[in-house]
Amino acid sequence: MEVMAEDFLNEIVDRNMVQVVRTSASKRVKQCRMHDVLRDLSIFKAKVEIFIEIHGNIDFQPSIKSRHHVIHSNIDRNFASKPSIPRLHSLLFYDLKHWMQCHLDFICENFKLLRVLDLEYMQIYNLQREIGKLIHLRYLGLKNTRTSKLPTSMRYLKSLQTLDISNVLLAEIPDIICKMRDLRHLYMNTSEFTGKLRIDTLKNLQTLTLFHINNLELKNIGKLLHLRKLGVEM
Repeated sequence: MEVMAEDFLNEIVDRNMVQVVRTSASKRVKQCRMHDVLRDLSIFKAKVEIFIEIHGNIDFQPSIKSRHHVIHSNIDRNFASKPSIPRLHSLLFYDLKHWMQCHLDFICENFKLLRVLDLEYMQIYNLQREIGKLIHLRYLGLKNTRTSKLPTSMRYLKSLQTLDISNVLLAEIPDIICKMRDLRHLYMNTSEFTGKLRIDTLKNLQTLTLFHINNLELKNIGKLLHLRKLGVEM
């Protein structure tokens, strides 16, 4: 899937539909952006096709047919009406200044078909066990949240392909990640924590970064035949 996605990305870069911001040493695209005009056109077209909805300072009146939503302000007002979107597949939050635990509880109880949940920079101090109800999740972004512990209920997220817990200060990691057999990308970039991380069961893992060497069983690395990127801190 990653190879096909990169081919599509390179194609729209060649057509000047997106602009490359940063490349890797091997000249692969690492960061890109859209021109303002093309962005506005894409948002307009997405609304017409009922593909994605972006909610900001206006009232939250979601379409029941739309499966992808982005919320970047006024989450209290957006969730006050308790929106019913049973087919919602993607939910992303950006630049929210106010967040309460009840918001995550509502998401876990009402959006059972979610495949993508991005909570980056949200002030989530305790990730509740209800997160384990989102059994269809393929992407979970907890980067730069204030979560200090991962609940054991995450062992039910067996479809998860990407887990981003970068810059999250975890005291320990329960023995749950080894049960995510479909996991392809695991991002941490965290400080040293208690215990060792078991990864020998993650046969599909391609990305593993960034771990402290004391938390990793290095003798198991040889079993990860699909591993492409490994980042370890000394």
